[in-house]
Amino acid sequence: MALKGQVRGEAPVLFAIHGAGGGAWMWKDLRAELAEWADLVAIDLPGHGSSTGNGSQSVESYREIVREAARGLGIKRPFAIGHSLGGAIVMDWAISRPEELSGIILISTGAKLKVHPAVFESISKNFEAYISMTKTMAFGPDVDKELVELSEKALSGVSASVTAGDFRACNAFNVMDSVGGISLPTLILCGSEDKMTPPKYSEFLAKRIPGATLKIFSGAGHMLPIERPENVADFIRRFILQSTVDSGQ
Repeated sequence: MALKGQVRGEAPVLFAIHGAGGGAWMWKDLRAELAEWADLVAIDLPGHGSSTGNGSQSVESYREIVREAARGLGIKRPFAIGHSLGGAIVMDWAISRPEELSGIILISTGAKLKVHPAVFESISKNFEAYISMTKTMAFGPDVDKELVELSEKALSGVSASVTAGDFRACNAFNVMDSVGGISLPTLILCGSEDKMTPPKYSEFLAKRIPGATLKIFSGAGHMLPIERPENVADFIRRFILQSTVDSGQ
């Protein structure tokens, strides 16, 4: 399993999980912003980025892959950070094995991730059209054109079958009735212009998860970690520092 980033041993560790059709590439700028005081390790799920394999079609399966990767690095109780599908994986991890985590950061995600049938149709019939659709669906209106091109190139590197499997995993995910049982420190981030997981998804999570902190970034879209890495890093710093104080570490 391909992993990007290093664990130095003293700094807080964030274990980052990308969204459907994504990869560890999307955490590069955020890792740089956090580098002075935290270690961000990002995984390429099977069939994504530098990882071989065929991917999965369930959040539970991906959760076990992520847990195994974290154990393989000897990471104990990291802060798990997930974007979109990655957020679903993090929530499932927090619900099923909370003792393995210090806290969670949920970015552009929801307790239920129903996927429109048109997405599956586009992926199966015209994958290039699906990739092109991200220009309008995945970003805020004022995003840098170079970021859109970077995203398109990276998404094109993941096969249609793996991408479809990711969205099947999203489509089957639903923890609306159990997400309130999460007792870990929780930070929830989203963009006001997110068309894929609108702010109401994050607002639902913030209302259900006890003590959760919610921040909505004005003008940002679904790809928050690459659209606003400086702002995201700032809130993550505050969140982890406060969590460390509250836990007495």
